[in-house]
Amino acid sequence: SQRTALAAAQRLDDTLALAHAHHLLGHAQLQVNDYDSAEPNFRRALDLFRELGDRGNEAVVLNGLAGMLEKQERYEEALAVALDALRMLKAAGHWWTQATLENGVGWLYAHLGQYDNALSHCQRALSLHRESGHRGGAADTLDSLGYVYLHLGRLDQAQAHYLQAIDA
Repeated sequence: SQRTALAAAQRLDDTLALAHAHHLLGHAQLQVNDYDSAEPNFRRALDLFRELGDRGNEAVVLNGLAGMLEKQERYEEALAVALDALRMLKAAGHWWTQATLENGVGWLYAHLGQYDNALSHCQRALSLHRESGHRGGAADTLDSLGYVYLHLGRLDQAQAHYLQAIDA
């Protein structure tokens, strides 16, 4: 369906529709682990959103690109991309995506063994998700915090956060 959307956007010569279609096609390809196809679509979406001056959607696409890099265990690249997106979102004031990216950045720091940085980003994410009442985001972040605490050897805290994630 995303290939059909992309073809329609191309026929209409609609830059905004093209940007969204490339992003969503890249996201669909990411879901089936087709990284070779997903990356060019994410990058084309980035170019188009930049051309449009749409910083919010640019950051959302960067988040998807960071997720793809993370799935490939390219943690340092993913972290650089996610931090760029986070800076953009803080400037633009997109709290929901900011909260999601705070958690994503924390997750990447955890995979790089930088647990103090991971904790601070995940705790900010949890705060934002709880303030907004976004239970799914809070659950994801509680899971990330459980992972961090597990790797710090703080098993009681890890268990508590994993149980809270299940409840959320």
